[in-house]
Order: sequence, then C-alpha cells, then structure tokens
Amino acid sequence: MTQKRVWNSNIAQILSYKATYKNPAEIVSEMAINFRKALRIVGPIKKIEEVCAVMNIDVAYDVIDFDSILTQKINGYCITVNQNHNKNRQRFSIAHEIGHIELFKETGLSESFGDTSISKERNNCGVEVEELCDYFASELLMPSNEWKSLIYQEGISITKIKNLCGKYKVSFFSGVRKVTDLNIWKCAVILWEPTDDILSLERLNAKNFFCKEKIGNVTWPHSILVSENLNIPGSPVFTLLNEKDSEGKVSLKFLELEINSFVQSSIIRSNPLQAATIIIVEGDPEEIILRTDTENKVQYHQKRQLKFYDTNS
Repeated sequence: MTQKRVWNSNIAQILSYKATYKNPAEIVSEMAINFRKALRIVGPIKKIEEVCAVMNIDVAYDVIDFDSILTQKINGYCITVNQNHNKNRQRFSIAHEIGHIELFKETGLSESFGDTSISKERNNCGVEVEELCDYFASELLMPSNEWKSLIYQEGISITKIKNLCGKYKVSFFSGVRKVTDLNIWKCAVILWEPTDDILSLERLNAKNFFCKEKIGNVTWPHSILVSENLNIPGSPVFTLLNEKDSEGKVSLKFLELEINSFVQSSIIRSNPLQAATIIIVEGDPEEIILRTDTENKVQYHQKRQLKFYDTNS
C-alpha cells in the first residue's frame, strides 16, 4: 500500500483545507484546468507569451542564474526567463511562474511567490511551493485529459512520448514525468547516460528514474555493466553505441531487473547522448521485450494484452 504524502507548507494546507482536504497537487492541477477553460484554451498552447499578455504579464529574456524570476510591477508582473535555456524549458519556466501568481490569488499568502535565497531553497515548505507550481505548469502545458485520450488511442511508447512532447512543445523530461504521473499503466522510464566517453563505454548510469508508484519489490539499478550480452538490438547499450532506436529481447538478468515487463529503448539527442528505456509491467517471466521501432505503435486492449500494430498495414 502506497503511503499517503503529508504536505507541511502553509500554502499546501490552505489549499487542502479549502477543498475539503484534497491532495494539494490535485488542487493546483484543477486550478490549471480552470485557468485553461477561462481563457478558452484547447490543445497545445502555441505561444505562452500571448497567455501572459492577457494576464498583463511582461516576459523578458536575460542571462540569469535561475530558470526564471517573477517580479511585481505597478499594474501586473514581469517574468524574466533564462535566455540560455532551450525554448521548451523556457515555456515550462513561464508556466511555472504563472503558477506562483495563481497560488497567490487562491491563498493570498506572500509565500506563494517562494524565495530564491539559498536558505529558503533548502526549506521544505519552499520546496513544496515550487513543486506545486511545477504541477500547475505541467497541467497548463500538458492537460491530462488530452494526454490520456491520445495515449489510449495510440498507445504508449518512447516514440509516442517524443511525439507528444513535440506537439505540446515541452521537454522530453517533462513529458516523461507527465506520462508516469498519469499512471495509466504501471510503468517506469529510466534515462541512461554513459559514465565515460561513448567510445570507451564501460557502464551506463541511470541518471533519472520516473515512476508514479513502486513496481513490485524491484530495486532499480543505479548503473549497468556494459557487456556483449547487452550489445544487441533493443538494449540501451545497443541504442547508444549505434545512436538509433532499436528493438529486440534481452534476458531479465542482464539488465538486473527482477520484473516481468515490456521495455523499449530509444536514443535521446542531448549532450551527453542519452538513452531512454520505458518499462511496462507485462510479458513473459523469463524475458523482457525491448522494442524501439519508430514505424510501429504499441497499444493495450481492454484485456491489457500487449499488441503491436504496424502503421503501414
């Protein structure tokens, strides 16, 4: 049984109290849904700066030490965004700052704006506020009802997540977190990164791990040792060495994953190069399937049996 989280910040407790003790993360997500409805936003937000203009928020880009900074002006606000970040990350930063403003409107507490000082950043209550604003930004840019509908229709895979991220103009990191938070199926995503230069690959580090809830009694590996057994189509090792998506089968013991699952590995263009592996609880107890064919879709039926559909058939 998953342990219920306890929120300690004044902001979270006020939100929960006003909504008859609902989860604060759910409340801010609903705030984002209502925000979209009020502005009649359907589908991806093409230009978030236009949303800001409606709210009398100026957006500026500058070299700063943070993702973004929110300041108040006489008749509104100004969001200063790190100009060195990529466009998708900047969009999320702007949506995050809008979350701070909406939290203030909802609670009336100055704590809604957070604090960028080192002492406050390390304060758990301040961290909670930032986390709530991330939930708001996620729902604002990636509405759950739309993502659920698209995933149910077209299936779940790394390829699908990439396509959704491109359509909604969000980072792969944000998209993966959204998919795992939706928890449509029991799934996890691991981002792998070489410990050293790709040409002298010895180990892959699990840089990020995304999972809504614990899957079985699995202890996920922090790293895996590269071996010839893993240099086959479908594994993150093969994917990184060849810099392309791949598919195949690998015995559970080689990836050190004590779980029955469908797995897909895909290349992620970044510096350094990364591979992403999606793990969905299904399959044969002796093997896991690794599939990254971009010409196929992966879809679950109501009976939760894994099916592959060739888009060309």
